[in-house]
Amino acid sequence: MSLFLAEHHGERDDLNPSEISQLQGTSRNTISALIRHLEHDGLVERHLDDNDRRRFNISLTNRGRELVLEHARHHLTTIGGCFAALTPGEQKSLSRLLRKLGQATQSVGNEQAEQAEKAGTA
Repeated sequence: MSLFLAEHHGERDDLNPSEISQLQGTSRNTISALIRHLEHDGLVERHLDDNDRRRFNISLTNRGRELVLEHARHHLTTIGGCFAALTPGEQKSLSRLLRKLGQATQSVGNEQAEQAEKAGTA
């Protein structure tokens, strides 16, 4: 999904393993193993970085892109079915509450990052 989003919302059609690791919030070793499996299944391909020949970048194959789109459609249909159980008013209330929770979560995360930075410089 990170590769798909990079293609459609970024300026690149590939990412290096470190970038994928950071976006997914997981270790580089975990991402490297995942990339090997996805490459074996023909869903991604790796190629040398044009600017740094010691590194390689990962991009989706056509088959990988089709699988992501299929998964996204299925996911949206499932989520839509879940939300259909709520009235329009309940959906608005839930949306408002989730936005509020998201803002609070972001504030807490920012505070923790600031505290960690201060602790690192002390």
